[in-house]
Amino acid sequence: MPQEDIPLPMTPEHGLTSRRVETLLLLAVWLLFLVLALRTFGSESIYTFFHSDAAIPVLMANNERPITVFDYYYYSADRWGGWPLLVSKWLHLNTGLRWNDQRLHYFRTTWLFLGLLVLATLNTRAAPAVIVSALLVLCLEPTVRRLMFDQSQLYAWQVPPLFLAWFCLRHLLAQTFRSEDVVSVRVRRYLLGAAFYVSALFAIWSSVASGPFLAVLLTLEALRSHFSFKNLSKRKIGLAVLLLLAAIGTELLMKKNYHRHSFKHFGNDMKTPMWLDFAYLDVNLNTNWHNILQYPLFPLIGLAIVFVLVVGIFMLYARVARKRSLMSSFFEDDTFTMIVGLTAMTAANFALMVSVSHVRADDYDIRFHTLTLFFGAVAGLLTIYLIIRVLANRFAVTRYVLPSVLVGAFIFLGINFPPRASSEGYKIHRQTALDLAQKAPGAILMGGYWQTYVFAGLQPTNTMIPLPIEGVLNRTPWTQAMLQDSEQVVVEYRESALVGKTSLPPNELRQFGNLLKLQDAHFYENGPYAFALYLNERNKP
Repeated sequence: MPQEDIPLPMTPEHGLTSRRVETLLLLAVWLLFLVLALRTFGSESIYTFFHSDAAIPVLMANNERPITVFDYYYYSADRWGGWPLLVSKWLHLNTGLRWNDQRLHYFRTTWLFLGLLVLATLNTRAAPAVIVSALLVLCLEPTVRRLMFDQSQLYAWQVPPLFLAWFCLRHLLAQTFRSEDVVSVRVRRYLLGAAFYVSALFAIWSSVASGPFLAVLLTLEALRSHFSFKNLSKRKIGLAVLLLLAAIGTELLMKKNYHRHSFKHFGNDMKTPMWLDFAYLDVNLNTNWHNILQYPLFPLIGLAIVFVLVVGIFMLYARVARKRSLMSSFFEDDTFTMIVGLTAMTAANFALMVSVSHVRADDYDIRFHTLTLFFGAVAGLLTIYLIIRVLANRFAVTRYVLPSVLVGAFIFLGINFPPRASSEGYKIHRQTALDLAQKAPGAILMGGYWQTYVFAGLQPTNTMIPLPIEGVLNRTPWTQAMLQDSEQVVVEYRESALVGKTSLPPNELRQFGNLLKLQDAHFYENGPYAFALYLNERNKP
């Protein structure tokens, strides 16, 4: 077929420099924006929120108790795999490393940026376009930025192993040339299979939503390999399916063990109520769709979806007309394949949010659509890039147009990168935490859910023991038994709604069978928070 008849002609996408120089420049730019993200998007910034949910990971990483199954998931929540914090806790117990919110921010942000490099390796010919597209969405769009960098969310941990599994899957299904040594081929296949299983397991461990994502990617890569390599072995596809099912099954067994352990030791299996929400599918669809439409970058998501649908219709025509070369030209283009993969995962995440009851139970919070927004917007930007590339190819100006577009995109990102700014709320939380640790080191800290963990997570030394008042969710259930051995108890009473905003704390409190008697009603105050000091009379009637 003549080159001009191919829908996506394969032409060199690098521009005025050699591939090696381009790679070095790209790594330098990637490192620059990593440093900027580390400085700008920490928990003290105005772009994220540091609250009790964000403090739990810090407490998990610094917990002095021996590692148990309970550490495998975010405390008291089986929806979020805790393997990054398990690693952090192991380092803490074995090296004495003391984690804080800033160090965890460095850890997870670097991990997330490494994931972007993995994504770029799936499309090395357009790696600068992949990196700048991801950075534009990640760093400039307020909703995605907040949810990806917020320590109370799992997405920054989930995305890199998902991309790594995609990378391993592609190479696992790649063509094997007859000239290669049989032994080396088998060894490589075993290594790739093991790497795919491990990365898939960690992605699914982070969030079970990764299972459907990987199923979508497996289907896409199987189609790509089928049209790129006519002799694709069904054994390879079968192996990939088997490894994915093994990763899903492993995580399921781990979760069952977590439930068993939790029920045995804490009397609660810690299961998140979740089912297919068939009775509310229409309401869920309308509400979730409305939420997505409010997203400022929705046009990019719509562009990617329309592009994939149009090309899908074109490929269906090529299939009917038996023009295999037309279909192969699409799948041989890594940019097109990446757009399809990201768009498919966007659709899969949206479908999950529509069909799972937990989203409705949580008032359709936009955080559940973080990956819908991120993947979809990146796919939209890559679609624009691909359209520009095709037009530039037609007019034989690719060598000059693409570098100009990419350099302009990086300059736009640099100019519009958010300035560093600290949150006043974080300052109040941190100062309150430090003052309390100095006034009552190691004491029990009681209050509402949002008035306990947030302070303990910000105390580098003399850390207090957070224990929400009776009837409030307790993510550290062993602390309830520790109350009986504590002489002094500090209670936040104003924001915890123990009393009215202008009332003094009660003279006596009965908590978990312990009688607490008021010693100092004005023990400490800062901003909206007011703390009282109580003496624990233990089990006295």
